[in-house]
Amino acid sequence: MTTLEGLPSMQPSPQAPPRLTLAQTLRYVRESRNLSARSLSLSIDMSPSYISKVERGELEPSFAVFCAIVRQLELSDREILYMVKSL
Repeated sequence: MTTLEGLPSMQPSPQAPPRLTLAQTLRYVRESRNLSARSLSLSIDMSPSYISKVERGELEPSFAVFCAIVRQLELSDREILYMVKSL
């Protein structure tokens, strides 16, 4: 299986951790890219607290905001869907 660029391999194996929730995935990728919540929030014109709440699963972003976050994290549709266990 192909490794996602810049991220550790998430190939299924007997010892592999379960896939992440959408909120966990966004935070994991942001941190893997060494991007702060503040930097991400400024790049999509949202507040840092909004990003934090999305990453904790307290808020669900609109589709437009979700797409903006995914673009800023440089993720493809395929990558985000592979990493998330369920939508």
